[in-house]
Amino acid sequence: MTNKRKAPFGVAESLFSADQRDTVIPMRAPHVHNQVELNLILSGTVRYLFNGRVVDLKAGDFVFFWGSIPHQVTETTGDAQFACIYVPVETFMFTAFSKALKLAILSGGFVRIDEKLALDTDLMLMIQRELRASEEVLSTLNYAHLELRLRRADHTGWTDLLETAPKVSRTLRSNHRKVVEMTRYISANADTNIQTDDVARAADLHPKYAMSLFRQSTGMTITQYLLRCRLVTAQHMLLGSEKNAAAVAFEAGFGSVSRFYKVFREQTGMSPKRFRDVYRLVSSEPA
Repeated sequence: MTNKRKAPFGVAESLFSADQRDTVIPMRAPHVHNQVELNLILSGTVRYLFNGRVVDLKAGDFVFFWGSIPHQVTETTGDAQFACIYVPVETFMFTAFSKALKLAILSGGFVRIDEKLALDTDLMLMIQRELRASEEVLSTLNYAHLELRLRRADHTGWTDLLETAPKVSRTLRSNHRKVVEMTRYISANADTNIQTDDVARAADLHPKYAMSLFRQSTGMTITQYLLRCRLVTAQHMLLGSEKNAAAVAFEAGFGSVSRFYKVFREQTGMSPKRFRDVYRLVSSEPA
């Protein structure tokens, strides 16, 4: 969860991370990335071009969207400042949000939290500051803070701003609709023995084109995304149940215990048992 590599516009690829900017800067062209992006506008106004529609934001607006949808800041006032956090899309999808909220994000929604809380500014600035410092333990705790805030919003209310945003061009382009179809299929079937060909077929694409399009849009291969979905499922099972590693491996879709151990060690640097012991110990420590 540490910030190791930067992509354009301050995006750390596939990590829970913070943008390095405080000032909102207009972009020369739309861009994409694989995280769910959260923006809290601290001052000024910001105009987004998102999925062919114009979205205007003002100070106090707390919004989030899937970065795989082409988006661009086109205008700002001179004093526009924000706090900007990135959450890996698979982390978002395996958090306990409602089906409606997850579907809104995967379908290309631009979601604004209805309830404005005084603590939002302090929360987002704290998370941003500590993610920039790459404190791994604090990163873990800060996602827990952020998750609780978003779960509250899921309960108290949110609005998809695209439902009333003026249209300026075609809606979600065909290739991005296909990426959405593929990610939905993977999320729904990650615990089964699906292959790249199955994912491509679900989006009615040739496998080679599907692989190219997916990597171009998300920054990872279909296989990498599938493994990450399975890994997140396995981590939740290790911490939320007493199932042994073999049961976790097969229920998460790995197919074999040896494959599960190999992927788990590569991605986390520890065995499933060690992961369970370490993170249960952290979660049980007094505040």
